[in-house]
Amino acid sequence: MLNSINTSQFRNILLEVARKIQKNQDYLCKVDAAIGDGDHGISMAKGFKAVEENIKERDFENIAELLNTVAFSLIDKIGGATGPLFATVFMAAGKIANDKKDVNLELLHQMFKQAVADLCKRGGSKPGDKTMIDALQPAVEGLEEAYIQNLSLEKGLKIAYDKANDGVAETKKMKPRQGKSRYLGERAIGYQDAGATSISLIFEAMVDGIKKLS
Repeated sequence: MLNSINTSQFRNILLEVARKIQKNQDYLCKVDAAIGDGDHGISMAKGFKAVEENIKERDFENIAELLNTVAFSLIDKIGGATGPLFATVFMAAGKIANDKKDVNLELLHQMFKQAVADLCKRGGSKPGDKTMIDALQPAVEGLEEAYIQNLSLEKGLKIAYDKANDGVAETKKMKPRQGKSRYLGERAIGYQDAGATSISLIFEAMVDGIKKLS
């Protein structure tokens, strides 16, 4: 039962994330096409291909250095609002991780809690606006529940993924208040948000990655 992982192990989990996003390029485009431009999957796959290339052969001094490399890879390769927003997730997480070399559930909770705060500040969004926050905030709550119960990393990440997935489903009921889809108003109800879907995939990949380490 893993309760903590080192920087190298965390890198392997983030490689799993990068590959998961790339494999789901077409799915993310399909989700986005319903109420957006239909290119979310292409953008995300391009960004996470760069992430994979930039971290797979490199040793990192600490968690922050690893997460900042992920963030800068996304900013460099993803245009529009998507790159900076997803980069904010990893940059905020790195800010909390600082010079730590190991990750446990409590730290993951603090990292992603900061990511939600920074996303809200950067994009002006809040829970209920039909954005990536609607998957990330429930995942954060799941991580908090898990570390309070002293669960393993695998169980904690699984709870976070399940809650993120539930959050994606909830976005179908929401009217968008951010991004281009907000102009659709009521017509966007019934469709899930692409950014929230990507967040769910990230947590699913983290579960896959931690299983491979166990």
